This record gives sequence, structure tokens and C-alpha cells, in this order.
Amino acid sequence: MKKLLLAGSILSLGLLAACSQETEDKTDAAVDQVGDAAEAAGDAIGAAATDAAEGVGDAVNKAEKAADAAGDAIKEDATPTAPAT
Repeated sequence: MKKLLLAGSILSLGLLAACSQETEDKTDAAVDQVGDAAEAAGDAIGAAATDAAEGVGDAVNKAEKAADAAGDAIKEDATPTAPAT
């Protein structure tokens, strides 16, 4: 009878250890997935920030060109022209 109880206890401990290992494996897999998702989100945010920065740079360049053109137009209007003879 003692051997049967001892075998039952050993079997229970073995099952408990197996369940614990399975839980640990699932936890590790979940942590890996969270890490992968966080990395992907970081990459997406970085790409969006780069795109936004490029868009801002393009807008600034266009504004500078428009300001230069407006300045040139004002200079042309302010420059007196010699009357035709």
C-alpha cells in the first residue's frame, strides 16, 4: 500500500511539474509575442514620424519658394521702368 501511495505522489508531482513547464512555455511564448508586437509598433511609429518629417520639410521648402517668388514680384512692381521713347 505504501508503494502505491508513494507512486501516486510521485505521479502527482510529475504531472504538476509538467503543467508548470507547460505554463512557463506558454508564458514565454506570450512574452515573445508582446515583444514582437512592441517592436513592430515602434517600427511603424518611426516610419510615420519619418514620413511626417519629410512632409514638413517639403511644406517648408514650398513656403520658402512662394515667399521668394512673392518677394521677387514685389521688387519688380517697385522698380521704376524707364518710359519708352
